[in-house]
Amino acid sequence: MRIPVTIRVLFLILFSVSCCPGAITFALHLVVACDSADASPPMSVEADTREFCLDQRPILNETDVKSATVANEQEGPWVRLTLTDEASKRLLEASRKNIGNRIAVVLNGRLMAVPVVQAPVSNNIPITGPFTQQQADNIATEFNRQSAHH
Repeated sequence: MRIPVTIRVLFLILFSVSCCPGAITFALHLVVACDSADASPPMSVEADTREFCLDQRPILNETDVKSATVANEQEGPWVRLTLTDEASKRLLEASRKNIGNRIAVVLNGRLMAVPVVQAPVSNNIPITGPFTQQQADNIATEFNRQSAHH
């Protein structure tokens, strides 16, 4: 199944080869002005000099992931996160209201990407990166293990 380009661009997350030993933290935040009352301290994506401040209240986090599955394409394996119904509604509302604005993807406490919202999104978030099949399986397994405890 091909992911629409706007969704793939919106949630492209690059993992290092030593990706995720143990629990995974994951959050989506709106990018806000740094002088905003709810702004985080400035953060940067690795190898990028721009700084971004995030709304301290996440739109969603790893507890909002209902399940994770591995899919394979010619480019390699990737992980599809399926959100809970409530999280899907929050993401849809936030993405509708913020078309043209940036959203931040935070993984294990690191700012991974700050794409511009191009279209409303509500579910099936792709996590893509230079994974081996084993790494993709491990990521999905960890998300599923964590979701079983929520």
